[in-house]
Amino acid sequence: MDSIWDSMFAQLSQPETLETQTAKYLTHELRKEPFRKDFNLASFDCMSRDELLQIFNDVLAQLDPNQHVQIVHEEPLETTDRILEFLRVLKHKASIDDPSKFREAIQNGQADVILPTMAWILERKDTLKTRAYLSNFLVEIEIPFECLSDDEISETRQKYLNLIEEFKNIHKQYEKLKLGQQTFGLVNDMQNCEHDLECIRRRIEIARSKYTGYPDLQNVLKQARSNRKARDKAHELCKQAHIEEQKLREAEDKVRLNRRLLKDLREKNGGRTAEGIVESLEETCEILKYIVLQKIPSEMESNERCITAMKLVDNDPPNSEQDITDLRIRSQMMKNELHAMESRLNRKLRDGYLQQLREQVDQLEKVRDLKANKMACIHRELFMQRNRLEHQCLERTSKSKSEEELSDEKYFQFMKKMRVKVAQYKQMRSELAKLQNETGILASTKFILGGELKETEENLSNIESKLGLAGFSKAQEKLETLSSEKALLDETNRSNLHEMSCMAKDLYDKIALKKLYLEPLIKELQSKRLSTQLLESDFTKVKDHYESCLTAVELDTCHYRTKYDQLVKEEMKLNLEFSRFTTEICVMQTNLQRASDESQLEGLYIGKEKSRGFKDKLLTKILEEERRGKVLKDDQDSIEQVCSQRRNRSELWAQLSKLLRTKVGVLQVT
Repeated sequence: MDSIWDSMFAQLSQPETLETQTAKYLTHELRKEPFRKDFNLASFDCMSRDELLQIFNDVLAQLDPNQHVQIVHEEPLETTDRILEFLRVLKHKASIDDPSKFREAIQNGQADVILPTMAWILERKDTLKTRAYLSNFLVEIEIPFECLSDDEISETRQKYLNLIEEFKNIHKQYEKLKLGQQTFGLVNDMQNCEHDLECIRRRIEIARSKYTGYPDLQNVLKQARSNRKARDKAHELCKQAHIEEQKLREAEDKVRLNRRLLKDLREKNGGRTAEGIVESLEETCEILKYIVLQKIPSEMESNERCITAMKLVDNDPPNSEQDITDLRIRSQMMKNELHAMESRLNRKLRDGYLQQLREQVDQLEKVRDLKANKMACIHRELFMQRNRLEHQCLERTSKSKSEEELSDEKYFQFMKKMRVKVAQYKQMRSELAKLQNETGILASTKFILGGELKETEENLSNIESKLGLAGFSKAQEKLETLSSEKALLDETNRSNLHEMSCMAKDLYDKIALKKLYLEPLIKELQSKRLSTQLLESDFTKVKDHYESCLTAVELDTCHYRTKYDQLVKEEMKLNLEFSRFTTEICVMQTNLQRASDESQLEGLYIGKEKSRGFKDKLLTKILEEERRGKVLKDDQDSIEQVCSQRRNRSELWAQLSKLLRTKVGVLQVT
C-alpha cells in the first residue's frame, strides 16, 4: 500500500516536460480564430497520420493560401516535398540533424517532430507571414547552367533580377511609410516651424514695444528698408560676378584649346604648300572615284551574282542524292580546272630569268649544305684519328724498356699501314681544299646573285609603280603561298572527311550491334515494367487496407487504454477501501477486547442474567463483523482477479501494437 501511495504522489509531483508544454500551447492557440479546434492533451496521441498532417497543413495555409490542400487527395511524397520546401523558405531549423530522418518523420506524421514545428510557426506567425509573402517575389527561379548560354534567356533573367531589386527597394520604402517615420518627421518639422514663428512674433512684439516712443521712426524704417534692398542687390551682384567669372574661365579654357589645335594644325601643315594640299585633295578624289566607279560596282555585281545563284538554288526543287553527288563531282572538276588555270597564269606571269636564278640559288644552297655536312664528318674523323695516335704514342712510351723490340715483319706491316693512312690523309686533305674553294666560290656567287636579285626586285617594283601595279609581285607570292596552303587544307579536309565517314560507319555498325543486343533486354524490361505496375497497384491496395486496419487498431488501442486507466483508478479506490476496512476491523477488535474485559469486571458485581445478555449482544456483533470481513475479502479476491485479467489484456494489446508498428517499419523500409 505504501508503495502505491508513493508512486501516485511521485506521478503528481513530477514537473511538466517540454512535450506537455508544447501540447498545452498548441491546444490554447488552436482554440483561437481562425482554427476553432477543441483539442485536449490526449487528443494529439489518438490522432492518425492524416489528421495530424491536415492540422499542420491548415497552420501553414494561414501563412500562405497556396498551401491550402486536402491531404487525402494528395500523394504522401508530394505533401512531404511541398511542406519541406515551404519550411526551407521559412528558414526553419530541423529538430533532427539528419535531413533524411526529418523527411521520414514528416512523411509518417510523427507527433514528436510535427508538434514542435507547429509551435515554432505559431510563436512567429506575423514575421513568418511576411516572409512567406516576400518569398513569392524574392525567391529566384533556378535555371540550368546550360540554358544560360542563350542570349534571350540571359537577358530575361537579368531583367528578372533587376525587377527583384526594384521590388526590394519599393518594399523597404513601403515599410518605412507603414511605420510612420516620414509622418512623424513631418509632424516634428511642423512643430519646429510653429515654434520658430512664435519666436519671431515675440521678437517683433519686443521690437515694437522697444521703439514705439522713438523719434523719426518712419524715416528710420525707410532707411532700414533701403539699406536691406541695397544689401540684397549687392548680394545678387556678387553672385552675378561669380557666375561671370566662371564663364570667363570657361571661355579662356576654350581659347587655350583652340590655340593648341591651331598650333597642332600649323605643325602638321608647316612644310606643305597650297599646291601640295591641292594634289593631296586630287589624290583623295581619285581614290574616291575608284571606290565609287570601280570597286563598289564590282562588289555590287558579285553580290547580285550571289543573290541570283541563291535564288536559283531556292527556286529549284529539292535535289536527290544522285544529283548532289553529280554536283559535287562537277564542283571538284571545276576546282581542278581553276587550279590548273591559276598555275598556268602563275607560270606566264613569272619572269624566266628570276626563276632560273632562284632555282640555281636553291641548288647551290643544297650543295653547300651537303658539302658542309661532309666537311663536318671529315673533321670529326680527323679529330678521332689524332686522339687515337696520341693515345697509342703515350702507351708505347709508357711501356718498359725490358720489352722486346719489334721484329722486321711487324715493322714492315706497320709501315704499310702508315703509308696507306698517309695516302688517305693526303687525299682527304686535297678534297677538303677543293671543298673550301667551292664554298668560297659558292659564297661569292650567292653574294652576286643576292645583289642581282635585289636589283631585279627594285627594277620590278619600279616597273610596277610605273604601270600602276605596285605590290603585284608581293601579291603574287602571297597568292602562291595561299594556293599551297589551300591545297594542304583541301587534302586535310579530304582525309578528315574520309576518317569521319569511316567513324560514322563504325558507329552505325556498333549501334546496330547494340540494338541487336538490347532488343531482348528491352522486351524483358517492358514485361518487368508491366509486372512492376501490377505490383504497385497491388501494393497500393494492400497499403490502403493496411492503413484502414491500422486506424481501426489505433482506435481500439486508445479505447482500451482509457478502459485500462479507469480500471487502474477503480483498483486504487478499492485498495483504499480495503485498507480503511482493515483499519476499522483492527479498531473493532480492540473495542471487543475492551468490552469483554469490562464485562468480566462487571460480572463480578452484576447478576448473571445481565452479564449473559450483554455477552450475547457482543457475540452477535462480532459474528456480523466477521461476516462483513469475509464478504470484503471475497470482493477483494474478485477485484484482484478482474484486475489481473485486464492487466494481461492490456499487455497483450501493447505487444500487438508493437508488432504492428514493427511491421509498418519493415514495409516502409522495403
